[in-house]
Amino acid sequence: MREVKLLRILEKADVGVFKINKKFGDFYIDGSEIFNNIVGIEADEIHLDRFIAQIVENRHKIKSEILSSFENALEFDLDIKIENNGWKIFGTPYSDENGFCIIGGIKKNENRESDSEYLISMFHEIRTPINAILSTIHLLNKTKLDKIQRNYLDKTKLSAKTLLMIANNILDFSKIQSGKIKIENTKFSLHYLLDEIDTLFHSQILQKNLQFKIIIDRSIEKNLIGDSLKLKQILLNLVSNSIKFTKEGYIKIEIIKQKQAENKIKLLFNVEDTGIGLSLEETNKLFEPFSQANSLINLKYGGTGLGLAISKKLAEIIGGEIWCDSLSGQGTVFRFTADFFIDTSKNDPDYNAYVLPQNLKNKKILLVEDDEINKTLTKEILSAEGFYVDLAENGLEAVFLSKNKNYDIILMDLHMPEMDGIAAANKIREFSSLPIIALTANSLEEDKFECLSAGMNDFLNKPIDPFELYKCIERWLINEPD
Repeated sequence: MREVKLLRILEKADVGVFKINKKFGDFYIDGSEIFNNIVGIEADEIHLDRFIAQIVENRHKIKSEILSSFENALEFDLDIKIENNGWKIFGTPYSDENGFCIIGGIKKNENRESDSEYLISMFHEIRTPINAILSTIHLLNKTKLDKIQRNYLDKTKLSAKTLLMIANNILDFSKIQSGKIKIENTKFSLHYLLDEIDTLFHSQILQKNLQFKIIIDRSIEKNLIGDSLKLKQILLNLVSNSIKFTKEGYIKIEIIKQKQAENKIKLLFNVEDTGIGLSLEETNKLFEPFSQANSLINLKYGGTGLGLAISKKLAEIIGGEIWCDSLSGQGTVFRFTADFFIDTSKNDPDYNAYVLPQNLKNKKILLVEDDEINKTLTKEILSAEGFYVDLAENGLEAVFLSKNKNYDIILMDLHMPEMDGIAAANKIREFSSLPIIALTANSLEEDKFECLSAGMNDFLNKPIDPFELYKCIERWLINEPD
């Protein structure tokens, strides 16, 4: 099943997918239609030598690399030439109940911006079903559940959150590659952030019977100002990594004040585990994109190979650096530094549970969404809190309904048939100043700018957190920002 999903993803990226198997002592390559078109061969399965014969240069070296990959469970990534065109061919070892093989692809050598556009597109496709999963979990949590059912639901939520973390890594990687990632400084509590991480990984820690320790230097101020989202993403990646590779013992987060000058502070974060550890040679490859220390480890433990590469870039963006101390068989310590400002105000960040104001009950909402599952679930989430909800499947319906019926606010998806959310917002602004909130899986800065330029008032990313949605509605129906 994992193999099929991987092949489908590669096919959507216009990659010529192939699989190399060993049969009766010889190697055969089974390619997709795209692969066969690139290579110029119509047969479904061909001898590896027949494929190598199509390559213009360095045939012997390329064949040697591929065979070495198969025999030693190594990844390969090579530039080749077929006729007058340059191609990139890559593969990774894969093992399942059917045996061992190499799964890979061939694609044109393209620039990083094209790769980033593909990753962003894939991220959008992943986020939409995640939104449906998390919305369903939110609704189920409001029903009566026994202990076994709640346990199952907690595991489902953890899996969905993990999938979201992987999706966020993909988006972060694409933003970093295209230079579109920005610092977003806000006030936050370091203690609260660490409590969130503790809560998120609690079930996994218990399942593996590990100890989880958090130690914070008492001299560190209670509230800080900085990019807490990027800090959280780094810690999530590192702790997730430690849990994956630690069979027994403990995982520890330790935070030390390294330097302070006036209202600026530099902190050192240590994430230590008693896991399998790494050799010096393996640590040198850790922070490369789509890379893991050892392909055999990858076969056993899985993973995208993106988390540590992204953590390195994020640490640099927030003014720090990241490195690793490890010995094979003796555990690992990831260390990174980060710069923050000290919050000198007396107001604490508000982390209390959100309660919907009573005067928002029965407010009329027009929900514009073409995805049937997300439409139904979002309506139920809103209706459960006392909102009256009308549905529109596309921008044309939204324009018609908002012109002919009275609503208090519009929640607008962006990608819809017949008329998209941007065009619909422009049309609605010709006759109405009704608040319009964009609900979208697109989360780049230019997407937000495009929404606001079209006359929308606010912007929420999918998957939608119900409480963030409620607060946004309150902001525009009660507080009405300037």
